[in-house]
Amino acid sequence: MNERDADLSADISEALFEEAVLWHGRLRDSSAFQGRSEAVVAEFESWLEQSSAHQAAYREVELLWGKLELPVKRIWRAQMQVSQGISTTQPGKSKSAHQKHWSWRRAVAVVAVIMLCVVTGHYFKNDVEHYFNPDLYITAQQPTTRTLPDGSKVMMNVQSRLEIAFSADKRLVKLQEGEVWFDVAHNAQKPFVVETPLGNITVLGTRFNVRKTADAVFVSLVKGKVELRDTATSQLPATVLAPGMEAGLTRHGVGAVHPFDVFATTAWQKDQLVFYDSPVSEVVNELNRYYRGKIVIANSRLRDLHISGVFQTDNIDRVLGAIENTLSVRVIRVTDYLVFLVWQDDA
Repeated sequence: MNERDADLSADISEALFEEAVLWHGRLRDSSAFQGRSEAVVAEFESWLEQSSAHQAAYREVELLWGKLELPVKRIWRAQMQVSQGISTTQPGKSKSAHQKHWSWRRAVAVVAVIMLCVVTGHYFKNDVEHYFNPDLYITAQQPTTRTLPDGSKVMMNVQSRLEIAFSADKRLVKLQEGEVWFDVAHNAQKPFVVETPLGNITVLGTRFNVRKTADAVFVSLVKGKVELRDTATSQLPATVLAPGMEAGLTRHGVGAVHPFDVFATTAWQKDQLVFYDSPVSEVVNELNRYYRGKIVIANSRLRDLHISGVFQTDNIDRVLGAIENTLSVRVIRVTDYLVFLVWQDDA
């Protein structure tokens, strides 16, 4: 920031800064949809052109947001000072130090408002998509059980998307995201097919779990028989799973078939999370599916620490407490929608 920007930043009122935060959150929310609305962008540009102070306020919000994860310790200390009522204009404190304190207090405001915009915008997007496509089932932060037209039952985990596309000769469902438990009604004349981006799962009547991750789709069979056919090597014979076995569909083919832990795989159906010597990075990824905001690992060396335990999905704070009590980790709650995990020596 140059001297002119610094002078303008000092003149930005709290009201104007809050307007800039709201605009930043609104534009970030719009980008989650298929392109930004021309009307919204035009309205924003009109607001931005009102004065140089408007432009400086928006630049400051962008700067704070872009660098937010680096100075976690300073954000937390600023929040603690505000919550404890410590004066920001102590005797002898320089003007630059005063501005610096308010800069980080503003950072906390940026996080709170933008995280709220992102979370509520995500729910709104789900509602809109389901309205225009009633065959698209979407879950947010609560598992949902549904009965399909053929009598089959599906239980969808949080953050999951499943499209129903039944026809006269086929029972087709498309797993777009997340995890679903299937209890398929038997019908030898109409195969039940689960379509995924990495391959298909064909069944006649069975009970199995399907979990889609960023790199694979894992199929875990409890009862019956399923066939796995990936998109990469579709010319090869299908891989057949027997009860108690699991395999993954990947971009390179079907992975090795192996036994799986039924308790751990189906724990989510009982509102539980099970971790066996799991790295913190994997645990946090799973927690973020249930948490109403965002949990951020601020130090890369924390990712490979390991933790074990069985936890309730409706008590994420207990999991965070276990991480803090058993590892060299400090949990910093910046807002109700943002939590940082930092190395204890850095907090």
